[in-house]
Amino acid sequence: CAEPARLVARLVAALAGGRHPAVTRLSIGVQSFQEAKLKALGRIHDGHEAIRAAEVLGNPAIRAGFTVSKAMWVREHEPEKWAATRYVLSAGDWLLARLSGTAPVADYTNALKTGADLDTLSWPSELETLGIDASKLPTIVAPGTPLGEVTREFGDAVGARGAIVHAGVTDANAAQIAAGVVEIGDWVTTIGTGLSIKGIAERRVSDRAGARLPGIAQTPGRRGRAR
Repeated sequence: CAEPARLVARLVAALAGGRHPAVTRLSIGVQSFQEAKLKALGRIHDGHEAIRAAEVLGNPAIRAGFTVSKAMWVREHEPEKWAATRYVLSAGDWLLARLSGTAPVADYTNALKTGADLDTLSWPSELETLGIDASKLPTIVAPGTPLGEVTREFGDAVGARGAIVHAGVTDANAAQIAAGVVEIGDWVTTIGTGLSIKGIAERRVSDRAGARLPGIAQTPGRRGRAR
């Protein structure tokens, strides 16, 4: 059972060490939302902090194995390095920036792993609560977006001077396309680092409680479960 006022940053950062942490349930010790009762009980949180903790931890994009959680670990345990950090990027985001020489971007299938809201293609306010400044995050773009010519350094190294660098997709999304899963009703499983179930659905995919299943990637007019 966790104290809301201390819960969010430390808990998610602590879980960042493993891709599949052995935590399946979490109890938030709210006890009451009434300020007078909380004060009388000696609790250190208020009602607003309790609600915020539930909102952050209920966001399916914030998972221990994803970039945002690993960034939180660095912020918590290596503050000097965090203070010197200019960008929080996935490996793919970093590579695109190096290849194109442009400001960092993330295609929305990769941005999902840093907590992006794929309905609005933006970074959610929960990240600020976790101490992740949105100014450190890359611009979200669609897969296939042209970013510019490859830098001379890389172009000469691989014999591709003048080539145009484009934003890509995650390996699981690429596997989905390669498997021919591009029409509504098509589904496939892909196995790599983890197991992904990929598909194209006409409507938003939700669980029985009405919550959207985590890992929804989208293309114009279509949505599919990403992981």
